Amino acid sequence: MFFAKCLWQLDSTFFNALLRGFDDFAGGYDGRQLLAKISCPVLCLRGETKLGAVMTDEEVSWLQQSCPKVQCVQIGRVGHLLHLESQGQMPVLSTMIDFLAGIATPSNGGLTKQ
Repeated sequence: MFFAKCLWQLDSTFFNALLRGFDDFAGGYDGRQLLAKISCPVLCLRGETKLGAVMTDEEVSWLQQSCPKVQCVQIGRVGHLLHLESQGQMPVLSTMIDFLAGIATPSNGGLTKQ
């Protein structure tokens, strides 16, 4: 029911454009160029591909080459919905807290802790 509700809330033209006219849908989109413009730290979390995570090792490598500020972390024993699976919630939360703590120090030009 959760997924059905999420899909129901999407723009009704989204899947038609994605599935039947992908070249037009993604026309002019240059992922590397867009990612290279990101100047803030980025955390990319993914589960295991054998359990349903959608990013392959090659895609993670491409992301790391394209976005100089990205930190990629794989969470084990979970798939695509890593933050919704009970065994993934604590690893996701602690990874996010560590990431935020790492950018919250004045020594690296990040945010300062209050």
